[in-house]
Amino acid sequence: MREPRIGRLVIAALHQAIAEALPLRLEFYENWLKPLGLLKEGKHIGPAPFSAALSFLRREDVGLYESITSRAGVLAADWRSDTLRWSGPHWARMLPEGWRARSALRAADRISRAAYPNTRVRGRVRRREARFEITRSAFCQVRETVDRPLCTFYAGLIRRLMAEYGLAATVNLEKCLATGAKVCVLVAVWEPGETFRETPE
Repeated sequence: MREPRIGRLVIAALHQAIAEALPLRLEFYENWLKPLGLLKEGKHIGPAPFSAALSFLRREDVGLYESITSRAGVLAADWRSDTLRWSGPHWARMLPEGWRARSALRAADRISRAAYPNTRVRGRVRRREARFEITRSAFCQVRETVDRPLCTFYAGLIRRLMAEYGLAATVNLEKCLATGAKVCVLVAVWEPGETFRETPE
């Protein structure tokens, strides 16, 4: 059986996030991410070099892994805007909040599969809380359990997708495969009537 590959979307997003945060270290990470090869149609990389890049990233200064992978999730959501339905601000205000959250969940599943075919995102929406259950996360495959969640890519992805549908959500990491849980669980909550507004940088 052919080994699943890491898709170009997540590699490109992670490469860009590293370039923004660690420009002087980018060449080092390109030994594993190989972004130039991804420019050719159908090119991917395997889980092993991807996991190696993440392993080195976790050894950087405290907080850098979380900020870089979260930023990569935001970029992945932005670059796959074609997967979103009813994503414009005008249409988002017309849909009930629950529908918007479910649309974000479906978009997260499509993007996650594009990043790594084995990944599945399932969830449920109740009132103003959406629970996302992620299985086979490419970011959370570790040989030994770690002391902190590693699925911050999905936190950034989900937060951005919720924003695309007009919901200013806070995303919390509740469980993570890397810390010993069976699946990763992220919980997004938002206030009634609160909509996302882009903040100038």
